[in-house]
Amino acid sequence: MKIQNKTVSFALLGVLATSALGGVFAPVAQAKSSDKWKVGALAGGVLGGYGLLKKNKTAGLAGVGVAGYSLYRYNKTRKHEKRLSRLYYQRRYGRNWRAHYPG
Repeated sequence: MKIQNKTVSFALLGVLATSALGGVFAPVAQAKSSDKWKVGALAGGVLGGYGLLKKNKTAGLAGVGVAGYSLYRYNKTRKHEKRLSRLYYQRRYGRNWRAHYPG
């Protein structure tokens, strides 16, 4: 019975990791890079939650580490994308760029 529970647990973990990390490896044309890091943070959170529920310290710490780093990179990338957008509007509209800037 224990072997069957472990097999089901590992299969569930594999399915969750594959579905959550699928967006991380998407081509750039399909998603912004900040979205990829957000999906990675969610996957790390799922892995951390799994580790807490199953009392597996390795999976819990790995999940928390992945989630923390992905959130850091998500915020960094999001700020960079916003800066690029602002620069685009400044170049496109000149002095009057704030009237056209959506952010």
